[in-house]
Amino acid sequence: MKKTKHKADKIIIIGDGAVGSTFAYTLLRENVSASIGIIDLNQKKVAADVEDLNHTLPFTKCSGERVYIANYSDVRDADLVVITANAPQAKFGEDKDRLGLLQQNVRMMTSITTEIMANGFAGVILVVSNPVDALTQVVQRVSALPRRQVIGTGTLLDTARLHAVIADKLNVNSNDIKGFILGEHGNSGFINWSHLTIGSIPILTWLEKYTTYDCHHQFFETLEDYVRKIGVDIFADKGNTSYGIASCLVMITETILSENNRILPISAYLTGEYGVEDVYIGAPAILNRQGIDQIIEIDLTEAELAAYQQSAEVLKANIVELEEKGLIKDC
Repeated sequence: MKKTKHKADKIIIIGDGAVGSTFAYTLLRENVSASIGIIDLNQKKVAADVEDLNHTLPFTKCSGERVYIANYSDVRDADLVVITANAPQAKFGEDKDRLGLLQQNVRMMTSITTEIMANGFAGVILVVSNPVDALTQVVQRVSALPRRQVIGTGTLLDTARLHAVIADKLNVNSNDIKGFILGEHGNSGFINWSHLTIGSIPILTWLEKYTTYDCHHQFFETLEDYVRKIGVDIFADKGNTSYGIASCLVMITETILSENNRILPISAYLTGEYGVEDVYIGAPAILNRQGIDQIIEIDLTEAELAAYQQSAEVLKANIVELEEKGLIKDC
């Protein structure tokens, strides 16, 4: 049940690139009633986008709300700050200089987070920038906010991509597909096959009963390969991914602001769940206005649990690498 709101919700978006602007537009189209401020170094683009976005208001139900050019002082009473700013990935190439991209984004996140906290922010920070798990950990450590209040988009987009490709290949409605991708938003993430269902029917049973697929293992590998590569393919062809991730951001935002306690696979800090601790990683979590209410522990198979813990080790190695270079420190 949705809780009664006592004041207008306030969202600040930091970064007016393809993701930030598409997110703002999608918030309006989905009639998320909140004031929306956008911060970016490119003031001319922000000003143009703000005008353009406000021209959509007559076609929405967001009466009385407006999009505006924000600055860091506006975060003081914001409910949610969403960081979409990113270093230009094309500069580093596709996986050619992962560390270079990570280091530049760490510096950017450190600067942004320092500005946020210097202005008295006490709400929830949602990190979108990649690599999202490592950068969410950086933001939390720089901000010193409670870990529940700093989250990343995690594997929600990966999960959406999985549901979309299953729906396409099996000719079913994607809303009837339940199940998550867990772990890193990246190559070490894995599909939680043991709990993936279509219309409450386990996917293996569905394949055996309602399809003519002879090799289920091959079908699973096809899906895994698609989810792992499609983001890179989209980026190569259009220079960014924006619509899918913007929709993920709207879902997370609505979940937080409406306090409907939805369970989503986001980047969360684990403290022993799944045998993993001291790292941000994609995990199912109940979200509300305070951020993470609770981490949900799914009963994984032995192989899935091993995959999860291996993914955590990959992410921990990233953090150690940053610590050794003096790029991330505890506050």
